[in-house]
Amino acid sequence: MLKNGLEATTYGSRAAVTVHLAPWWKMKTSHMYFRKTITAKSWSNDANKGLGEGNDPKHRIFVQSIMDIGEDWEIDLWARYIDALPNANAPVPAYTAVDARIEKKITDNITVALLLLNITEPWHPEFGSPLTRYQIGREVFGKLTVSL
Repeated sequence: MLKNGLEATTYGSRAAVTVHLAPWWKMKTSHMYFRKTITAKSWSNDANKGLGEGNDPKHRIFVQSIMDIGEDWEIDLWARYIDALPNANAPVPAYTAVDARIEKKITDNITVALLLLNITEPWHPEFGSPLTRYQIGREVFGKLTVSL
């Protein structure tokens, strides 16, 4: 059996609310809090003493607007705030991102959608050390759904 010699204590909470503002419009929001403490046992061989395993955001906040605009159209907007990652060797700043989706129901079995991701910023990091990390950029997707 492999052992890394790390010991962790975690705790957190999540609160969510959904509000119907009109028959065609609802808003959802949630907040998640997460805390993790990792310690290395005296015999641990873990090279970074749990720094990588403990590199999680403390706060995550989500807000979503869901609208049925007409008989066959839906528009969703959602924003998320992700707290900074605390590892001093691979710090990642907090970020806020906004996504959007517009969907058209063609028939009872076919829908088409356009999704826009990260529309407020050209890019943002989500993990990794500053020298080697990949930046998450804006993206546009088309989606066709066929239900059989």
